[in-house]
Amino acid sequence: AVGGSDIPDGDWENCQALRGHMSDVVDLAWAPDDSMLASCSLDSTVIVWNPITGKRVRALKGHTSFVKGVAWDPIGQFLVTQSDDKSCIVWRIDDWSIVSEVTVPFTASFAGTFTLRPCWLPDGAGVVACNSRKEIGSCFAAQLLERGTWVSTFNFVGHKGPVVTVCSSPVMFRRAGEAATVARPYAVIACGSQDNKITVWATNRPNPVCVIKAFTESVSDMCWSTDGYTLFACSVDGTVVTSTFDEEELGTSISNLEKQELLSEMYGCL
Repeated sequence: AVGGSDIPDGDWENCQALRGHMSDVVDLAWAPDDSMLASCSLDSTVIVWNPITGKRVRALKGHTSFVKGVAWDPIGQFLVTQSDDKSCIVWRIDDWSIVSEVTVPFTASFAGTFTLRPCWLPDGAGVVACNSRKEIGSCFAAQLLERGTWVSTFNFVGHKGPVVTVCSSPVMFRRAGEAATVARPYAVIACGSQDNKITVWATNRPNPVCVIKAFTESVSDMCWSTDGYTLFACSVDGTVVTSTFDEEELGTSISNLEKQELLSEMYGCL
């Protein structure tokens, strides 16, 4: 994908057609090194592709209903998928085995969503899963599942409709003016819901940074700018909304060098 001044001149051509799903494809995710592309479908499968050759790397069959979201671990070790079968599956990239099938946070989740788009924290420390609801009558939420244990450590709760898409800012943050030795950096997550609203959260505080009320129908997808301060969101009402934040609201983004040092501390040499 390209954008802004990077868009090349001339006509666009189809360079590869990836055929293999038996029903609608509803989400895609690139591997962090762009070597593979994962797609998920209403045929209940996930296919991992070689985008150069167009051939399948692997077909993943573990869900029992529509698969509506897929997200690639930024460290390149796992792939996570979410389905209408009320489960979130973590797949190991090395052998494509199932590492964990998480079901507890989704026992009372709503089954009529168009998408279920999860996301990873930018440091890979956890994955945020959509459409969490532990019991009928409780609020709708998203859950942060800790890497390795895959148990919930943070509850993005408060929406009055299913959370259908979550999106992490690509950078990590510190409180404005805070020294690097004071605390570990935190992530910023946007949650889009069928209640037509977006909540923006920082993982270092229990309540949302803000609630965006800009749509008349369900939020359908979201994306952050590369600097981590602007959120783009679209809705099935046909509109796109841009929300730009400042350091007072989100914090100060850490440098690429500090992020690499953090990743080396967490995972060793990558």
